[in-house]
Amino acid sequence: MNTSHLHDKTLRNSSIFTRLFCIFFENHASWVKIFDICSEEDYGQVHKTMDDLVISGRLPITPKNIEIIVQTKALSPKTIINEYSADAALTLIGFHEDSVNYQ
Repeated sequence: MNTSHLHDKTLRNSSIFTRLFCIFFENHASWVKIFDICSEEDYGQVHKTMDDLVISGRLPITPKNIEIIVQTKALSPKTIINEYSADAALTLIGFHEDSVNYQ
């Protein structure tokens, strides 16, 4: 599945979301850590896009505060989120609309 169009929309929203978060923690931007879960095939594009957002100033954090996680079939997004946010005081999670199961 080509997720580039979904990723572009998410980046617009996540950039705004991250900026708001950094405003709240203006003096502690180093506390902000972004984890992006993607497929192995999307890793290169996601990495480039995140670098571009940092370089352009759209994400007001340093690249060391961004971690791209390649999702394997063995791990669900829920498992990855639980593992990486276990020690976090606050976790903000964004989802692609197509990944939400409406009932």
